[in-house]
Amino acid sequence: MTTSGGGWQGPPACDTPAGRSSSSPAAASKSPGPSTPSGPTTDQPSGAPNGGTHAEVPSSSRESKPSSLAPRNNRACDGCRARKVKCLFEPGRQDCHGCTLLQIRCTHNRPRRKRGPPNRAIQSLEQDVAALFPVPDPAGVTEPGDGPVSPWPQPREYGARGDRLSRLASMELIEQVLNDWFEKLHPLAPLLHRRHFMWRLRQGEASSNNPAGKIFCALVASTCAVTASSLRCWAGSINARRCLAFIDELELLHRRPASGAGGDAFEYTLDWCIAMYNVGMALFSLSANTTYTPDVHGALSQAAEGVRYILRYRMSDTSFADQQLLKRLLWLLFCTSNILDSRGHLSYLVIGHHDDLTSLRPQDLNDLSLSVGLYQQLSVDDLSPWHGDQISYIPALLGLADLFMVWHRAQNAVMRSDDESQACLATCLADVQSVMDSLPPELCWRGAATMPARVTMGHDAQVANLIVTSLYIRSDLLQKFPPTDDAGRRRHYQEHDRVIDGLIDVMWNVPDSVLEHDGRHVIPKLRECAAAYGKYLNLELDGMKVYPAGKAKLELLLKKLDIIDCWPGPARSEHHGIGGDRLLSEGAGVFFGHDLLWNDLRIGPLTRVE
Repeated sequence: MTTSGGGWQGPPACDTPAGRSSSSPAAASKSPGPSTPSGPTTDQPSGAPNGGTHAEVPSSSRESKPSSLAPRNNRACDGCRARKVKCLFEPGRQDCHGCTLLQIRCTHNRPRRKRGPPNRAIQSLEQDVAALFPVPDPAGVTEPGDGPVSPWPQPREYGARGDRLSRLASMELIEQVLNDWFEKLHPLAPLLHRRHFMWRLRQGEASSNNPAGKIFCALVASTCAVTASSLRCWAGSINARRCLAFIDELELLHRRPASGAGGDAFEYTLDWCIAMYNVGMALFSLSANTTYTPDVHGALSQAAEGVRYILRYRMSDTSFADQQLLKRLLWLLFCTSNILDSRGHLSYLVIGHHDDLTSLRPQDLNDLSLSVGLYQQLSVDDLSPWHGDQISYIPALLGLADLFMVWHRAQNAVMRSDDESQACLATCLADVQSVMDSLPPELCWRGAATMPARVTMGHDAQVANLIVTSLYIRSDLLQKFPPTDDAGRRRHYQEHDRVIDGLIDVMWNVPDSVLEHDGRHVIPKLRECAAAYGKYLNLELDGMKVYPAGKAKLELLLKKLDIIDCWPGPARSEHHGIGGDRLLSEGAGVFFGHDLLWNDLRIGPLTRVE
């Protein structure tokens, strides 16, 4: 980070590593501040043992070891004292780093607070903590000047005082949730570099008080919220609403103007954009994927706004890895916007008319390829083996984007006659099939066949998502271009019939554990395809109604929906199916009983197939 007043670079003032009092006292530097320190302890360095002074340590021993600390002012300025952070100065400057960064005046006008006698209760607690966590033997501690100095703060112990994430959950539980995100949800939303992300988490960046630290803390909490709202295994263990309330209470994603700057000094970052996307998706899942609230629209539209701004104006200042992650997020936002638009919700701008779509497509890279030149990351041995290190999940993301690009072009098509409408429909259906045929072998639908060696559960989730999405787009296009004659109605029914056959094939051959990964998107698409097909059940073809065969197919599809659309949890749904009350999770997307769908179609009661 570079301040506006100079070229200082390095960790923020609040994250500068402190000296170790158990080793040797750090050399005190004279403050360049405008006023002279006062009080009996101002001339004593913070690392002096037993309340001693510099006279107790030989001058030669102090000067022989170079100090790794930045010059520290023994009397903090008014701003740093109010924020309770370290007050650090650069040689030859009158303003400290914190005031320069915040663009405020660095003053020493407030009188120092007189300290009273030591608090005996605090002393007793400190003794108890010291007994539980003994200090290592000083003989085994490396002296500050004996080895290489790391420019990054040392990892913090889990549950340490001041750890912001400890207010949300224990670090062990948070890591379990994040591991499930990488195992099950990363293939559908490859937005995080695992080893770099976990390195930052274990370094304690989420507890930093600077803006980047707060945003990273929000990124961790929002990722936990998305995981809890998507995977039924986390229903009740960690709550999505609690994660979102944690972000809101601490104002981790709020945009504030800089004091005294006269304008908005907020800068979009990759972490902020991903966190806002996660917040929007978690909120939409909590609303059962049916209620599009202002909070959902605000979070997703702001995420899209930030991504477009960085890609347009800050590309030269962005690392290669961050550029690739931004492009992935761009296309995820594009797909989400089109899904919302297809359901009649308010969409947001992601792709402009003048954007170069070719340059905005991310490269097909796995995590190991993406980490080239990324030095701030854990080694492969520090984490459990993970499929994403060697396997890239980008082809499925690009295939999904291509499918929605076909749907997007169809919405903007201008037809002047029925013949042009049917010709446009035929072209769009052919384009959808072309996208599916161009997918790599690991993403092709195999049915009940044996999986190839390179196929993972993440690939299976991607295949199910791609197949269901392509069939959903086909069904939506058929409704956009309705038939005008009997021949057209016959073609539309036959196409809808193929859509339902494909959905039944996928639903009954893909394991339920795979469908769970993207259930919040798959289940609404299945229900809407079933509702569109139900409109043709009273259609007569060659003097015969299609009702008996069509009803049997819908019963088979809705029976599968009744199985996978069941989320256990503490709350009870107001709607229940034939089998009684259905339990639902506070963090999962739950939909109405499927018997209600039959009532809406007015085709008779649902026959249960046991």
